[in-house]
Amino acid sequence: MRVLFDEQIFLLQKQGGISRYFVELIRAFATTPDLGVEPILGFKTTTNELLLKLSKDLNLGITLSKSSKPINLAQSGFAAGFDSPRVDLIHHTFYSKLFWTPRFKGPRISTHYDMIPELFGENRFGINPHLSKHWYYKNVDHILSISNSAKTDLKNIWPDVGTPISITHLGKPNKTPASNSRISGYLIYVGVRSGYKDAQTLLRAFAAMSESLRTKLEFLGGGSFTQTELNLINELGISNQVTQRDVTDEELEAAYSRAHAFVLTSKYEGFGLPALEALQFGCRAILSDAPVLVEVAGYCADYFIAGDVSNLTGVLTSVLSEEPDSNPHKDSGLLRADEFSWKKAAELTADVYRSLIGL
Repeated sequence: MRVLFDEQIFLLQKQGGISRYFVELIRAFATTPDLGVEPILGFKTTTNELLLKLSKDLNLGITLSKSSKPINLAQSGFAAGFDSPRVDLIHHTFYSKLFWTPRFKGPRISTHYDMIPELFGENRFGINPHLSKHWYYKNVDHILSISNSAKTDLKNIWPDVGTPISITHLGKPNKTPASNSRISGYLIYVGVRSGYKDAQTLLRAFAAMSESLRTKLEFLGGGSFTQTELNLINELGISNQVTQRDVTDEELEAAYSRAHAFVLTSKYEGFGLPALEALQFGCRAILSDAPVLVEVAGYCADYFIAGDVSNLTGVLTSVLSEEPDSNPHKDSGLLRADEFSWKKAAELTADVYRSLIGL
């Protein structure tokens, strides 16, 4: 069966979790003929770095776009309405009506990532960044949710959405953990820090620990510290122990392999992929008790009450008082991570495709 993936998310992101999700699905379909899915991309250029790498790996013929993003968006939206290749099903990658392609009469799927804009009121220039998500969910034939938690939130907030929903968890990195010795006291945090991510709780908890345990806290990715963050770090007296740097995938893997522990403070996530990555690399995971993080990591992590500085300080103190290579959750965490694979996600997704086109 021929499945068209529209261009939306590859225009909106140069990297990012959603585009990585689709790149891994496309990779699995393209390299596993037994799944019976031929992925179709109705465009030949992109600025998305993950898709460019996939194209190079699999010889897809997609090259770097020289057009600006708004022009690309308009051109692709126009082309989607008139020039869709012959396909059996469309898997929409985001929620713009420009990509609805009215001339296509076959089944359609959307993927549900989270309800962050609806729960936290986040917007860009007064517009919901998820655009016409509600409209999409009421008009597609099936919704794939990346977690049970995200599905529950969708049903609670939009009970009028009656479209069938299936769960297809994300997959772990296809990497083998390195056997490096871990660095005592080295803590890492990965990704965006503001808003519901609540990284300031980690800063305050780190500052509240005994000075003898405050070795190094490194924020990986997420952009340079804002002036507000720098002011807080200076006020807390931890500027000599706290750093930030942007990293490649290889550098991130090295950090997971060397850190004493990984910390995720989010009050909410659609899935929480960094938590799964930490388990995959045998890194001790200290996670907030957000429902989806418990869904992903199970009993293979140390938890604290989301937003509770004192509680996190206690967990950090306990973990950092132990030897860095003594992670009691390491073996169970590796087994837990094995339950999440892109192959499994692709298999479950292909099953839904087949059910919709009657195969």
